[in-house]
Amino acid sequence: MSAQSTSVIRGLTVRSILIGAILVIVAQAIGDMTWLYTSKTGTINAFWLPFIYIVLLNELIGRTNPRLRLTAQELVCIFPALALVNSIKYYPKGALSGGEALSGYIEKTIVSVGAGMNDPTTGEYWRMMTPPWMFPKDPTMIAAWQTGLTPGQQILWGEFLPPIIYWSLYTILMYYLALFLGFGVWGRRWVDVERLIFPLSIPMIYMIHNASDIDPETNKSRWFRLQEPTLRVFWVSFFIGLIASLIPVFGEVVPPLAVFGAFAWGEQPLLIFGLPSIMPGAMAKGVFQVDQVALWLLLPNNLLITAVLAYVVFGLLYQWIGVISGALPYNPGMEFLWNWEDIPANWFPFPYRHVGILGMMVGLGIITLITLRSRFVELARALRGRSENEYGLSTRSIAWFGLIVTIAILALFTASGVPFIIALAMVVFAYIYWTALARVTATLWWHVDDFANNGGVGTYIFPLGVALGYWPATVPTTGTTNFGLFATGILTIPFNNTWTLRVNGFGPGAAVTYYKIARETGTNVRDAIVAATTIIAIGVVFGYVWRIWLLNHAGGLANSNAWAWTAGMKFSNFIGGTSYVPVGATDWVPGLTYGLVGIIIIAVVWFLRSRFAWFFIDPTSLTMSMAVGLIWTWLSGLVALIIKVVLIRTIGVRRFESYVIPIAAGISLGFGAPILLAGLIEFFAVVLPRFSAQFVP
Repeated sequence: MSAQSTSVIRGLTVRSILIGAILVIVAQAIGDMTWLYTSKTGTINAFWLPFIYIVLLNELIGRTNPRLRLTAQELVCIFPALALVNSIKYYPKGALSGGEALSGYIEKTIVSVGAGMNDPTTGEYWRMMTPPWMFPKDPTMIAAWQTGLTPGQQILWGEFLPPIIYWSLYTILMYYLALFLGFGVWGRRWVDVERLIFPLSIPMIYMIHNASDIDPETNKSRWFRLQEPTLRVFWVSFFIGLIASLIPVFGEVVPPLAVFGAFAWGEQPLLIFGLPSIMPGAMAKGVFQVDQVALWLLLPNNLLITAVLAYVVFGLLYQWIGVISGALPYNPGMEFLWNWEDIPANWFPFPYRHVGILGMMVGLGIITLITLRSRFVELARALRGRSENEYGLSTRSIAWFGLIVTIAILALFTASGVPFIIALAMVVFAYIYWTALARVTATLWWHVDDFANNGGVGTYIFPLGVALGYWPATVPTTGTTNFGLFATGILTIPFNNTWTLRVNGFGPGAAVTYYKIARETGTNVRDAIVAATTIIAIGVVFGYVWRIWLLNHAGGLANSNAWAWTAGMKFSNFIGGTSYVPVGATDWVPGLTYGLVGIIIIAVVWFLRSRFAWFFIDPTSLTMSMAVGLIWTWLSGLVALIIKVVLIRTIGVRRFESYVIPIAAGISLGFGAPILLAGLIEFFAVVLPRFSAQFVP
């Protein structure tokens, strides 16, 4: 047996899989109820239990009875239960984001279709076009989706069974494709060869490593041995993070003090009010995240400098010079808008955000896949019998898994009415864009903008269908009667990337981050992926059934936080409207042009960075900055760079290298710890009373 297989420990045990299965059901039940009935939709909107409390509970149980203590590897195998019902933000700090979790997939599938069928303007069109496997045709069930059941009325489960099966399969296949790519294609090279940092994995790895280091004499975890300098630094940093959590408490939780639209536990926008008077038009907004700053201390300086320089060049100089020269129009307040709003990043003559999304991200994905070509060769050989054991996972099994999942997606899309070539294009762009998403996440962070609803469909997929004669170039504002186009518009969101996929707890970036966690904790990789696939299957099916029950029995769309507006998003996705970019574009030519520009930019930067040591601009950092419109990168990058320089000059390089991981992990975990208290208060003070007031047996 190879060394790769002997150095791993089994984590998939009867108790770990039972705990994971029970936990995902409980977490989704509480989390989805919280999502629908919370008063704090941007903060307390999923299951509010950071994983640190699972680890601490395990320590308490273990001290009582050592045989009941879960191993590090078992903890890794139950982690998917909580990651699935939260978002990738759960990994570093335990933060909640139901719209970027399983609940978000439910919103953009069955909820959006049912909302469309109830839309006062387009409802008749939706009811005509929607097949029974996407939503029930029964008028009473359509009405109950909007306002809930009336007393004595019952859910017609027979009507809902086909949509449950259909949307569960669609969602599970998305998760499984991410797992195949993360475990089968990206993971080993990025961990073993390129040795990417995976910042989001650091707190989890550090916590599990130390909490599972048990002193046999005392039966206590060495995690609490404060006489060890690095652990002392961790706990000091933990309490610093705890104090810093006052930022989301005051900025998000306490209503009178909520400022600037903060959300997701610590994504705090900061506005530079004096800048417009000096540099009119220049971007005067940045998002500050305590955990992002802490974990970015681990990044090489050139990645941080690239993020800051991108802001200086495009956010400051380009926008300011463009306004004062008359090349860009000036709208009062434009300096303080979000990246998805009406800002120069989305305008002619150089919509750098769309250059980033449609070009640089696509180029980054293509280049990365090219660097992984040898991995595809290995997987192809494994299909023919030459299998290797990679840390417990055979290349044959993961290759077959990926092949079956890919074929199943193509079959599902084609059976749904999508023309086969279009279905193939959707899968190809998923491979490309998901690879870029995962690359950005493994290198930096989760912030990259959406492909499908930021020009991706209108630039690449819709024109292909026009060229092949599948549908006309003009989309009726009343809605297309071409079922192939209707099905494509429905299925590209979220499959071809919206925020629900890219920031999902088991989206592309999260899946490869979970692989990194499994590897660094010595977990048998096969056990990790089996645990994840099992928990995902259970959680997804339960999630759809539970959501149908909740909406029908507790007020429907009209009396909850459900995203009924996603029907409009799908309708404008070339079903009853067009989504061309940049702002003002009337066809796909500008998007294709700027996409090509972005591909050329990233190819040149990648080439220069790989060939010349003096060229410090990092292609991944530049791509992330451009594709997210700069707002989410420059401020945290600048603060992290300053802190890093000060620390190195104060304590020296060697001590900094010894302490930076405990500092980053401690601050991140401490920052997220109060989420439990905030969640408990919101659930019992708001969520349960609101649900109970609307409940119809």
